[in-house]
Amino acid sequence: MAKRRRKKGKATKVSGRKAASLPRIGHPEELLWAIEQRFAAVGEDGLPDGELSAFLADLEESVDDLEILPNTPVDEAQKIIYPYLLETDPVARVEAAQRALQVCPDCADAYVVLGEEAQSDDEKLRLFQLGVQAGERALGQEKFERDKGRFWSVVRTRPYMRARIHLARELEIVGRPDEAMVHYMDMLELDHEDHLGARFRLLRLFIVTDKDREAWGLLKTYDEESCAFVYAKPLLRFRQRGDSVIARRELREAIDYNFLVPLFLFGAGEEDFPAWFPEELLVDMEEAEEYVEEFLPCWAQTPGALEWLAQTATPEFRRLASDTPVALLRRAPRPGE
Repeated sequence: MAKRRRKKGKATKVSGRKAASLPRIGHPEELLWAIEQRFAAVGEDGLPDGELSAFLADLEESVDDLEILPNTPVDEAQKIIYPYLLETDPVARVEAAQRALQVCPDCADAYVVLGEEAQSDDEKLRLFQLGVQAGERALGQEKFERDKGRFWSVVRTRPYMRARIHLARELEIVGRPDEAMVHYMDMLELDHEDHLGARFRLLRLFIVTDKDREAWGLLKTYDEESCAFVYAKPLLRFRQRGDSVIARRELREAIDYNFLVPLFLFGAGEEDFPAWFPEELLVDMEEAEEYVEEFLPCWAQTPGALEWLAQTATPEFRRLASDTPVALLRRAPRPGE
């Protein structure tokens, strides 16, 4: 897998148990599906320049009125289910999913909706697995071979990818991390840009299952600036060498990226920050909270890591002249208290 560098920005959200936290696309994607249909109708050979210009002009003029064409049963079923991906009424969602499956049993998003509304983990697991299988049938083997690496950029692959990330997350929940990791790794091969954030979940699982070598490999592949990745480096280094110069340097770099993470790791919350907290740091606060929600077990399960973090981070806060963070860290509970 080629190395992919990412710069600092709002990280893909990686949250917990609630299905609503996972990527779910509604009407905007329906328009993309309809546009993709129009381009597919042109054929692989395309159009001469003059005809292409007219085609694009007509497409732009009619974009507000575009709808999914019922070319295939998959198209028909997808048109039924799209409005309900963001619907909050569980009864309406289930009814729509059942209608979509009556039209086409290969509608992966219908199984995603049913899985989200299922009441037990066993039923969720079963439905998400059916969704993955439905997506595989709908796409066909040729699609996997031709579009490998750019899944998600091709709109028709998205229902399958949604079903698969839901399945992987559910496997985590029921205590089957090895199977979940296989799904996340496969998703990264299918979608190199990782639009659904599988790399974050995979990094967490690598660390909590003591697959440090694999975690380092993932950090090298996605050379990016995000809480998950910049804080993984000092943690993995501490696990490898204990308190070392390089581990302290990497922690300093992580704190420079987002100084709020250690505070949230030790139990600070939004209520601990003053009302005048700078607005430009609110994104950092959200990212820090999301990081701690997912990655606290990685620190807690590493003997001595939280104690080392507390001892090492406080001088770094002094270096930043951040009086509020220093005070928060000093009164934060230590592990075992």
